[in-house]
Amino acid sequence: MYTRGREHFHALHVEQQEESPIMWKHCCDRHERNEVLSFVMNVTGIFRDDAMLRQITESVLINKVEEGKLINSKS
Repeated sequence: MYTRGREHFHALHVEQQEESPIMWKHCCDRHERNEVLSFVMNVTGIFRDDAMLRQITESVLINKVEEGKLINSKS
């Protein structure tokens, strides 16, 4: 999680906008085109070697998110 969080944080830098358009799109949509200087990530579960359980849990949590609040562009 730490590594992925740092990847997201670095993707927010202006010079890297082309590498992570979804992060920049979020800044444009939710933060008036201002670069976000910090964010919080929460661990929602520990799944060890059970990728199927992790994917199912992610799907359930994504489906519970209020419409218009997701930044994940994948179906």
